[in-house]
Amino acid sequence: MSQKEDLSEVTVSQTLSSWELDRGKESNQCERRLLTVLLASVLLLFIIIASLVCTFWLLIFPKFTAENKGTGGKFAVHILADHGPNATVRWSAIPGLGRNHLGSGFRFENQKLQTTRDGMYYVYAKLKVYCSVLNECKNSSPVKLDITHCIESSCLPVLSTEMKVSQEKGQEEQVAFGYSGILVQISSKGFMQAKIEGLQKEDNVMLDIDHTYFGAFLIES
Repeated sequence: MSQKEDLSEVTVSQTLSSWELDRGKESNQCERRLLTVLLASVLLLFIIIASLVCTFWLLIFPKFTAENKGTGGKFAVHILADHGPNATVRWSAIPGLGRNHLGSGFRFENQKLQTTRDGMYYVYAKLKVYCSVLNECKNSSPVKLDITHCIESSCLPVLSTEMKVSQEKGQEEQVAFGYSGILVQISSKGFMQAKIEGLQKEDNVMLDIDHTYFGAFLIES
């Protein structure tokens, strides 16, 4: 009876040892499989990211850069002041004449500037005046350049620059100039218009048309 019990204990012990060994092997195999799957997932993710980066730099970025270069001059305008009839001021945007520029994305007719694309624009202007008779501009009125944006009958101010010639004596040249710029949302349904007011013949104040201008260029559409 004792020998049978010993044999039974040995058999059970061997069975348990074999089961634990098999269990350990299965556990190691599961860990190896899990590690293999994890490494494969990381490698696949790396390949996908590398492919996307290569696609962007080789295909998308060159087209994006070319498009930006193409629209840079298209949606840009630089208009110069000019003498109009009856001592008035007009704006000139004749291609090839002077330092003006009118991109194909703009229309300039009847002194009204209109863009063909809605977006955020940087609008700027410079105004320069001088005293045509030295020391004879003491009581001159300020000269003002206003730019407005109009949609139908509603007009809103965009920017304004006001200059007054210095009254100090002893200067070889009495001038005044100022520059203004602003970011503003412009609609293709409206138009911009620039006007200069305050020039009076009796004040002896003249507009320097070579250094008076306004313009705009697209920042973001």
